[in-house]
Amino acid sequence: MKFDKIKIVAAVVALASVAVAGSAVAGDTYHAEVFIDTVASEASGTAYGARTSSNSEEMIHCAVYGYSSGSASVRCFAANAAGVFKECSSSSAGIVNAVQAISDYSAISFSWNAQGTCTSVSVHTGSRFLP
Repeated sequence: MKFDKIKIVAAVVALASVAVAGSAVAGDTYHAEVFIDTVASEASGTAYGARTSSNSEEMIHCAVYGYSSGSASVRCFAANAAGVFKECSSSSAGIVNAVQAISDYSAISFSWNAQGTCTSVSVHTGSRFLP
């Protein structure tokens, strides 16, 4: 009888170990909600984090506009949970190129100056931003 109790305890420990090991997460994830720093004139977040936030205010995205002259421009927009909204625009080739790299699963950050011109756009795309 004592031997059977030891078998049962060993089986329970073994099953618990498998259950814990089986619940491990494969890979790092990052689903940031939208953050706006009005003092530093920066906004950041992930599209997925904004879409799945617990409020209806958050969003972050950029749009590219092409013109028949061959030029292009961008506008970036962000709103946080408090309803603070910021946007900027630029026709800088470097910023246009960065915005064109945005995908559904990108982390986006952008900054602006007092005139509302985008001074930088940073795009990070990778497995950690997937749902």
